[in-house]
Amino acid sequence: MEEKKLIIRPMTFSDIDAVDQIAHLVFPDPWPKSSYTSELNNDLAYFFVMTYAEVVIGYIHFWVTFDSVAIVQFAIHPALQGKKLGSLLMAHFLDRVERLEEVRAITLEVRTHNEPAIALYLNNGFNIITTKKKFYSNGDDAYYMVKVVRE
Repeated sequence: MEEKKLIIRPMTFSDIDAVDQIAHLVFPDPWPKSSYTSELNNDLAYFFVMTYAEVVIGYIHFWVTFDSVAIVQFAIHPALQGKKLGSLLMAHFLDRVERLEEVRAITLEVRTHNEPAIALYLNNGFNIITTKKKFYSNGDDAYYMVKVVRE
């Protein structure tokens, strides 16, 4: 019997359908599917997927620009949330990014009512800096959060 493994790896074009499906389950205003192709061709953008038994169960999308990293999207399939998979994906991301000498800070926006995500970010050293009113297309407010990596 083949061993089932939890793997975090770079996203490929063949993962787009699975990532798009998760985005539609998690986000009120998911990106158009065509955006993923564009982002995979963007030199500043990075995508990693988390798979279990070769099935995509989560992903992180971020940009590295100058001395900062911006988390663009972070999602775990809703059926698997609450099982510490987000913490594993975040730890992998932080380990990878904090090794980049030029990176001074990591930023993100998160819906002010998304308490599980906010808790994940706070537990990983992010701080709420301000509230961006009506930041999302549906009118939701966002917290702008920052983690200082090095001074």
